[in-house]
Amino acid sequence: MLARISEVVDPSKIDYVVSNHVEMDHSGNLAKILELAHDAKVVTSPNGEKGLRRHYKEDWDFVVVKSGDTINIGKRTMQFFLTPMVHWPDNMVTYLPEEKILLSNDAFGQHIATPERFDDEIGWDVLYEEAAKYYANIVFPYGDQVKKALDALSGLDIEIVAPGHGIIWRTYLPKILEAYQKWATNTAENRAVIIYDTMWGSTEKMARSLRAGLEKAGIPRDHA
Repeated sequence: MLARISEVVDPSKIDYVVSNHVEMDHSGNLAKILELAHDAKVVTSPNGEKGLRRHYKEDWDFVVVKSGDTINIGKRTMQFFLTPMVHWPDNMVTYLPEEKILLSNDAFGQHIATPERFDDEIGWDVLYEEAAKYYANIVFPYGDQVKKALDALSGLDIEIVAPGHGIIWRTYLPKILEAYQKWATNTAENRAVIIYDTMWGSTEKMARSLRAGLEKAGIPRDHA
């Protein structure tokens, strides 16, 4: 990571390090980065400052931001929006209006390992399943907070969403936004699962009859 950063900028010349989230998979290298970027300010939310101070026991140069605050860094501007409980109290996201990029932290993430970096390089079917699993395991209890976050970000002109986990959304962005709206409101579809075991085939006939009845009632069929 440090080698890749050094290809772009001398770490000692970094002015700001943005900490969108305190959890260790997001901030675990922060102390090392700040050893090299020794003059950098740490931009974080109010709860982010509390969490980072408690964990690292360091008196870094914090810049605490609230929703709507901006920092101009020359050609670009960073705008911050607090998204508490998506999925920790300290969570926030960072928006770059000049690039129309949202650095969305845990939101819109997936637990997936792939050499590809963008959604259209993998395909919607795979990513929908991975994003749904991630939401169910990480974000599901916080649907109300997700709705508030989606509302707060709805006015932004976003073309790319780069989450803290998984691939970057650019082509299927409307689809994942629609999916998050559905998941956040706990919108359910009419579905049924038929599980059976059969030795002589009679139970299978019963299961297939049940499936036929459900299909007749308008329940879609996914698998044979």
